[in-house]
Amino acid sequence: NEFWWLCPYVAKAIVRGEIMHAKEIMENPLRNMFNQMIDICIGTGTKFSVTSGKGGKFRKQYLADEEYRKIIKTYPAYEVQEIEESMIIMMDIFSDYSSKVSLELGFKYDKNEEHNSRQYYKSILY
Repeated sequence: NEFWWLCPYVAKAIVRGEIMHAKEIMENPLRNMFNQMIDICIGTGTKFSVTSGKGGKFRKQYLADEEYRKIIKTYPAYEVQEIEESMIIMMDIFSDYSSKVSLELGFKYDKNEEHNSRQYYKSILY
């Protein structure tokens, strides 16, 4: 839930012109949740027999090339449009991986919470 709860804070900071604050949220608490989900997804695919390494340095070898390229796009510069686009990509990846992980591990995934967070994010920015 924390990932989806934090997404609107990035949008609010962008609208307020607080780019450093938007980046801080995106690259710290949000990125932590995002990276955890990537690692859990890798774990479900490998029966938790590998590690992604410090800072995710081994993730590339456990991800398809297209997935890896998408993840790299979630590291924006400081331009507002790039941050906004990176957030959408991050949300899409998190959604895909969360859905997959919840099926693999037998957890319920709250699509309604995701939907509401995405709608709120978009309503703030657009």
